[in-house]
Amino acid sequence: MSKIILSDRFAQIISEIGVKSVFTLTGGHIVPLLDSCHKKKIEIVDVRHEQNAVFAAEGYSRISGKLGVALVTAGPGFMNSINSIATAHFSNVPLLVVSGRHYRRQEGKGGLQEFDHPPMIKEITKYASTINNPEEFERKIIKAIEACFTGRGGPSFIDIPLDVQVELVNEQNNIPKLKKNTGFHKSTSKKLLSTKNVISSAKRPVLLIGSKVEAIKELNKFVSSNKLPTYLSGQARGSVPSSSKYFFSRSRKYALSEADLVISFGVDFDFRLKYGEGISKDAKIITIDPDKDKLSWNINPSIAINTSLDSAIVKLSSYKIKEFSNDWLNKLRGIEEKETERIEDTINNHKGFHPEEFAKIVSEYIGKDAIVAVDGGDVVSSTAKRLQTSNQGWLLDPGPFGSLGTGPGYALGAKIARRNARVFIIFGDGGFGFNGFEFDTFIRMGIPIIGIVGMDGVWNNIKTFHEAYSPGNTVADTLGYRPYHKYVESMGGYAQLVTKPKSLLPALKKAEKSGKPSLINVQLDQVVRNSSNYDS
Repeated sequence: MSKIILSDRFAQIISEIGVKSVFTLTGGHIVPLLDSCHKKKIEIVDVRHEQNAVFAAEGYSRISGKLGVALVTAGPGFMNSINSIATAHFSNVPLLVVSGRHYRRQEGKGGLQEFDHPPMIKEITKYASTINNPEEFERKIIKAIEACFTGRGGPSFIDIPLDVQVELVNEQNNIPKLKKNTGFHKSTSKKLLSTKNVISSAKRPVLLIGSKVEAIKELNKFVSSNKLPTYLSGQARGSVPSSSKYFFSRSRKYALSEADLVISFGVDFDFRLKYGEGISKDAKIITIDPDKDKLSWNINPSIAINTSLDSAIVKLSSYKIKEFSNDWLNKLRGIEEKETERIEDTINNHKGFHPEEFAKIVSEYIGKDAIVAVDGGDVVSSTAKRLQTSNQGWLLDPGPFGSLGTGPGYALGAKIARRNARVFIIFGDGGFGFNGFEFDTFIRMGIPIIGIVGMDGVWNNIKTFHEAYSPGNTVADTLGYRPYHKYVESMGGYAQLVTKPKSLLPALKKAEKSGKPSLINVQLDQVVRNSSNYDS
């Protein structure tokens, strides 16, 4: 059996499972790994902060469906990646983070950037371990990669001492198994048949989808044949097109309060769904989830099915279920139309540039076939509700962990995965301040991503909460109107400040026509906007 150095075997393994790009900020403790990836013709995408390397790997994974891989150096490089790893954990994204590590002979002696990384992130990874010697490598790296695809998916972490990276290992033919088991237990088949019968008797059903689905055709058949009003979140956004008459986004609270059946596919009943407390007490709840710990989280389902979403959807779509009336759909559509009318009235009655008008113009321009990373609070939330995303996973949000600063990394990874796609970032001005400097990477690499900042000059969400808590005593809430566009312009990108609604559409067209990385900085009025995220 021939021998190769360990770092070459690492590059060989990730190449064999389809990884074509890795994301990094270079460092001495990962030079052999980077060198081997380069020799294997794996693209090296280097960013300006390790946080963005991991965010980019997550964006790449979401859009490509392949494993996202980030390489970070030891100590501070690893530390800079922790928030991003946590974000991928809570969003259930398959992601491998590999860190360098101090020489083994330096253990306990205070070597450069010496630190024991894995214990810090065991709670936010599927698998975390150190490869202490070349004999461990094959077993641990394959275990780490395979773990990324268990349950809903999530990140794994490996660190490798610098001296171990250059030791010899056997060249083997092991390839990680990435496919999930799609078979059924007898009990699962019975529960799916029971689900069919419950749907047949329902008059006011609601379908919630919160995780990635690959069986898109079967999903939409299941939705349309049963006339299921469907609400999407997380990686499920786009799985039911915004043009579908079964797609809803502004009536969920009412729908859950009146439903007699709630079906959830991979949904977290956390703060975003008020821990399930808004669901009608008379409703039957059916949860289907590959993660058994989430089946009864904060709720008491009538039927709980621990299986892959795609397997369940394919089976459910094959059933013939009775014809449903349109009364329930019409009721919900009427509520959505009234809410849209209310927002339009708000825009029309406002003198100046209301954030809802920003949301309207931006979403209509972007259309349905672009990838959009959203990075901010209230302004971004309004815009995300209007986006017409019709490809699953093409709306990249930070998920329940709520990290700011995700936008540049997500957009970069998405663009690397889909070179010909239009890619946008919608920022709040608070969100832009975290990782906006990553536009340097876009410009350096010639990647034409368009950023749009909704700049109201304030941490609006928090200010509203603080004002309610202590009227007249808010602090640390003002950013001011800042020339963010000047930075991008100075680095060689296209940039423009917009202060009036009529100027926004022409600015967006100019940015896209320029073919450059661009930032449109849009000055908005400060408007009080309530958030329920800080309720008990």
